[in-house]
Amino acid sequence: MGAVQFIQTDAGEELAILSRAEYELLLARAGDPAAEDLAATAIVTRSNEDLARGADVAMPEEVWEAIEGGTHPVAAIRQWRRMTQVQLAKASGVSQGFLSELEQGQKTISISTTQKLGRALDVPWSVLAPDQKR
Repeated sequence: MGAVQFIQTDAGEELAILSRAEYELLLARAGDPAAEDLAATAIVTRSNEDLARGADVAMPEEVWEAIEGGTHPVAAIRQWRRMTQVQLAKASGVSQGFLSELEQGQKTISISTTQKLGRALDVPWSVLAPDQKR
């Protein structure tokens, strides 16, 4: 959950202030069907905004399923882009051997390498390494 601010009224009542998105999420979790629709709409709107500014990428469901199933994001997206490791290595400036080890989970990835691979795969680097901080 995001940041919540608490304030106290003159009458002593404590109030919680949260974003509209957080409010809608809480309603949806409470089982309100109308709130679920609002939350879904908000998610789609945010996703479309992310896509428009290049902060996200629309990929087929099977790519996301492969990633969620344990396939390294670089491997899943590389295969979706119909690239070999050699082609990706050449396009990104990262060695093919490193790519092989990375995709097998034997290597970790730095932010600069993630950015190079993101440019070569035409995806935001955060898609390749969502746990990394900028």
